[in-house]
Amino acid sequence: MNLTAQSLSLVDELQELSQRLKSARGPRAALILTNQIDRLSRSLEEAVVTGRGVSDVAAKDGEPPVPASAADCNIRASLLRRSGRTEEALTCLRVAAERSIGSFADYYNCSVEANRLGDQQLRLALARKALDLRPTDVNALVNYADTLSKLGEADEAGGKFRQALLSDAENCQANSLYVDHLFRHSLVEEGRRRLAEMQIRASSSLEAARYFLTDLRSHRRELGIENDAFVVELSTLADTLASVEVHSEEQKKQKARLHAVIASDLSELREPVAAARNYVRAVDLGLDDGVALSNLASDLRMSWAVPNLSLRVRHLALVEEPASEAIWQQMFERLSSDERFAAENGPSDDGNPRWSPAARVAQRAPRSVAGRREESNSR
Repeated sequence: MNLTAQSLSLVDELQELSQRLKSARGPRAALILTNQIDRLSRSLEEAVVTGRGVSDVAAKDGEPPVPASAADCNIRASLLRRSGRTEEALTCLRVAAERSIGSFADYYNCSVEANRLGDQQLRLALARKALDLRPTDVNALVNYADTLSKLGEADEAGGKFRQALLSDAENCQANSLYVDHLFRHSLVEEGRRRLAEMQIRASSSLEAARYFLTDLRSHRRELGIENDAFVVELSTLADTLASVEVHSEEQKKQKARLHAVIASDLSELREPVAAARNYVRAVDLGLDDGVALSNLASDLRMSWAVPNLSLRVRHLALVEEPASEAIWQQMFERLSSDERFAAENGPSDDGNPRWSPAARVAQRAPRSVAGRREESNSR
């Protein structure tokens, strides 16, 4: 079965909206585009899952109609997985592995989908088809190696990883998955050495820093890194990350998210000052996930290690989630203590008045909440 022209048109429209969302200016525009994407996704999912958005072709006796191309297999499997229909999704991918026509990208994407569904044997069959089409492709080699590793084929997997890294020694994903492989098969010293090399590369790019942070967090137990040493590792990485240059808004936000992850870990390790420093870095870089920001504000237990940080984060959370009036209400309930802080500490070192939370917040507060605040002040 193949996607109908109508379904393919929906796919194209979704891709266009997704691109527009990346460059959306302001939360309102993003919210509108997100709602449009959600509606189209539901329409496409319903059409494909129910069969109305596909056209049947001949299938083996006794089997239901299935997609005839690997590309369609992947799209339908993905939609079925999101609908919770795992077995039907796996059936689509088995067809892709056994009797479909597809390109390297089609089989590679199908293998990624099989990995999401947790079937490593099926993933291996699809990864092998992709590798047969491009025997020297680094991504194909790494995908195949990672599958072998998870299936317990340590020696063959290691060989494929090393083949990939000979072609592209700086490949961040290849290095990260190779480190996972080494620790998975108890090759701790080699894993430690590879992780040290990743740490050196972390200063070169956001991607390198992100993969190093992921592996550091994943393997700290195998490495025997105790809490105090982990604080040092995280703080060192945070300083390294701060020096990585970024040249676009998207890169700034990626960097912000990394600082937020580091801050969260430091907060759990009871390092409030170091955590606050990285929260500030994240906010200054434009951390824009409204839910993450409101959670961050709720989790702050820093005794104002950085003055007004919690209030500032709550302010930004509402900017990103305008409907969250409850967050604003919490902010106003805390203003009196915050204002006392500013009053008690007087002007800043440069002689200028300290930032007034009340003045800044009142400018952006929903009128209903601001009105209640003004009423309370007039009593």
